[in-house]
Amino acid sequence: MSQGKLIDRGRQKIVNVAYVIIAFAGSAYGIYRYSINPTISFSSLLDTVILLIGLLLLSVIFGAISKRAIDYIPGTWEESKSWVAVEEYEGLVEKHNKAYRGILGDTQSGCTLCCGLFFIPAITIGIFAYGAYAQPLLSTYLDMLLLLILSYLFVCAVGFLGGYNLIRTDADLPFAKPTKGAVFRYMQALDDVSDIEAGFDVVIGTRGEYKAIMETDAKARIPGLPNTAALKVQVTSSGFDYPYLVGTIYKGPQVPEREERFNIGARFPALFEYSMDGNVTIIVGRFDIPKRTSSVPRISESDFESLGRFMAAKMKELQGPS
Repeated sequence: MSQGKLIDRGRQKIVNVAYVIIAFAGSAYGIYRYSINPTISFSSLLDTVILLIGLLLLSVIFGAISKRAIDYIPGTWEESKSWVAVEEYEGLVEKHNKAYRGILGDTQSGCTLCCGLFFIPAITIGIFAYGAYAQPLLSTYLDMLLLLILSYLFVCAVGFLGGYNLIRTDADLPFAKPTKGAVFRYMQALDDVSDIEAGFDVVIGTRGEYKAIMETDAKARIPGLPNTAALKVQVTSSGFDYPYLVGTIYKGPQVPEREERFNIGARFPALFEYSMDGNVTIIVGRFDIPKRTSSVPRISESDFESLGRFMAAKMKELQGPS
């Protein structure tokens, strides 16, 4: 899944060279200031903190610009759709993200940047405390100089990589980063239900020697039911993850619009809603959560597994003997 010929890094190289020059100049300025006045004082500590924060923000900006400077080379992708089990899907996603992590975004980098911003004062105080009280390895001047250089390098690296990974490229890519979030977690819970084959519909794009995941759709199958029957996992988030199941049977039995409630041994009772959409039979299975609760109504994987087991039984019951 190499992306070598899919992108053009010409503009990115110009941005990176400009960043190295500016970051080097900023770091050299900080080293010069310490060289001409190698004193350990509150004013020098404050100057160092300000310079480090400035370098961090500058690095974040240039990292983001560097990612945006990547150009995608348009081409034709041949697409094929297949259903894969949860374990196979997990492997495909890991390969995809590893292959294209250089051009796709990673929102978790925001946490890294926040930590870097928080630790800058602590790092600076530690450096100056070392210079003031610790026994020098070489000399106080050289030790402080080396520590300052390392801190500049560290801040520049964290800032640039954080800004680079925080966003996706501005290129018009035909694929994105498949997630393994709440939908995957609850689909994985269904994988433990014997009456359900949990998995995903995956559209794989092929362009020469390159492959990428173009689309994914969480869809389970129920052994014993025709291929026209499917069970999908949906998750809404409003302060907490609220998963539910949508079962469909194409050209299934006609059912009146109704609701059924059952106690399935979970934290909340199960609610099943039946309806028709043309010639498609629809069953929505979810938990009937009270509008007012004393705690966050978290749906555990084990409760969702129970919901899935009951849902599969209801769909088989509805379809009747084949």
